[in-house]
Amino acid sequence: MRKIISRFQKDLGKLQATLQKESNDLLEKVKHLELIDSLDVKKRELEKLFQKKLKKLEPAYLQFVGELRKNAKKAGIDIDKIEKDIKGKANVASKSIKKTTSTQKKKVKAGTKKAKTKISSTIKTVKKKVDKAAQKKKSTAKATKTAKKTTKKTTKKTTTKKKTTGSKKKT
Repeated sequence: MRKIISRFQKDLGKLQATLQKESNDLLEKVKHLELIDSLDVKKRELEKLFQKKLKKLEPAYLQFVGELRKNAKKAGIDIDKIEKDIKGKANVASKSIKKTTSTQKKKVKAGTKKAKTKISSTIKTVKKKVDKAAQKKKSTAKATKTAKKTTKKTTKKTTTKKKTTGSKKKT
């Protein structure tokens, strides 16, 4: 059993080293790409590079997986069952994540709707208050105008009466 684990660790180390080397090479090539005018051209070139690297890595990966399955069978471990369990748990987790995000979105929408209604209602009440104040101002302005007019008329009448009474006394 220890031999199987040590062989597995060595194979895993080799695979990691190969992946690290290939990814470093790929990063260097991506960094050294010339600036190309079109994004589509860059995309095509990157796809070609990735395909080349994948073609190089695929045999090593398949060999690693094959050895892993053989060693697991020898040890009495069913990798297919483990893989199915992991995929099932991943599906359950993704569904629960989708469900929680959808409920959170609904809560956010409801909160924004409430806030919008509160804002619109406060705007309406402010408008009403402003309109009432404007009407009061207009009515007070009218009242002051009429009061000024009446005071002017009364002052004119009193001044004309004084003039007429003064002229009568002289004669």
